[in-house]
Amino acid sequence: GCGSSVKGHANTELGARFLSITATDIVGQAAAANGVGSLDWGLIEHAMCAKIEAFADMLSPQSKRDDVLHNLMMSTILGFVVDEAGYAVFGCGDGLFVLNGIGTSLDSQHGNYLGARVLAGSDWKERIANGDRALVVHRSGPASELNHLLIGTDGVEDLHDRFSDKLAGFVANGE
Repeated sequence: GCGSSVKGHANTELGARFLSITATDIVGQAAAANGVGSLDWGLIEHAMCAKIEAFADMLSPQSKRDDVLHNLMMSTILGFVVDEAGYAVFGCGDGLFVLNGIGTSLDSQHGNYLGARVLAGSDWKERIANGDRALVVHRSGPASELNHLLIGTDGVEDLHDRFSDKLAGFVANGE
């Protein structure tokens, strides 16, 4: 999802694409190696923040790094991972998900972006080490209990306005 920045106009579509590719790679590799039930979300957040920091450092001098983060990396991450044994819905930032007909709003997570974690002066490595994480598992369980899932970030409310009957049918029974 493309977020916004306290600095005004942001070009977060690029950051959202970068973050989705990064999350897919990091979470996918960890799940393939360890299984969904054994994922270490602190290590995953650490790896993602390190990639964000390296990306910002590559694009700008240190004195302008926070500008790059504000303009490109203030984006929601909302993802899903599943294997034969388990599943997890994870993320940071706002949006919503509907799992087996039960909707969960993440509006209270607005502004909770990984890009904000690596701004100058924030000790993101120490925060993660102390269990203060932005990336959270919203729901998890055995794969056998998963029937249907809808995840949405920015603009998902438009789906309700335009396709409320289809969205209601999906939410009710996955069709």
